[in-house]
Amino acid sequence: MALDPSIIAIFGEVPAGVDLGEHKVIGYNASVCVVLGLAAISVALRFYVRSIKGAKIWHDDYVILISVIVFAEPFIYAAAVTSTKISILLLYRRLFDAKTGLSRLYTALFWTATFLTTIYPFVQWVGTALSCSPVSYFWNQYLGARGSCINGGLFFFTSGIVNMLDDIVILLVPVPRIWELQMNKRTKFSIFGIMLLGGL
Repeated sequence: MALDPSIIAIFGEVPAGVDLGEHKVIGYNASVCVVLGLAAISVALRFYVRSIKGAKIWHDDYVILISVIVFAEPFIYAAAVTSTKISILLLYRRLFDAKTGLSRLYTALFWTATFLTTIYPFVQWVGTALSCSPVSYFWNQYLGARGSCINGGLFFFTSGIVNMLDDIVILLVPVPRIWELQMNKRTKFSIFGIMLLGGL
């Protein structure tokens, strides 16, 4: 099997004993389909439970539905991550509305998480689209074209750290409000544990 010269330029020559005709596409596709299927079932059950209980469909329900749809396409992964996080933040907003006496710490955490979540996809899109000058150099750089690119590894490493910090802030958002609930500490820590499962 002949390889594209750009692939060889990036990864080097094929090691001896490696069969390029062998692939694991079926296994990879199966695992992705299983995970996406579980996600779709989870969201479907969410709407089903709300319908049989006669509960109103809220903004967080619609946004999580969008995230399941766009998560199926890797090209818009940033949009999928963002819509999932926004759904969680909207859920927090609904559970801890103004009538429950929002604490200043909760408000600060909520809006910090909202800001980081909102800017993440735009940073990804703009950074990726303008990573090379001219833009065509991104895919022609190994074919003798002239141009320059930013340090892609550093860019994605930095954006990954920001994304991780956003996850941590989102996990901390409900903590001040839960701590104010009239219940014993053991119950509070149990609720904290359930909330932290979202970090997995």
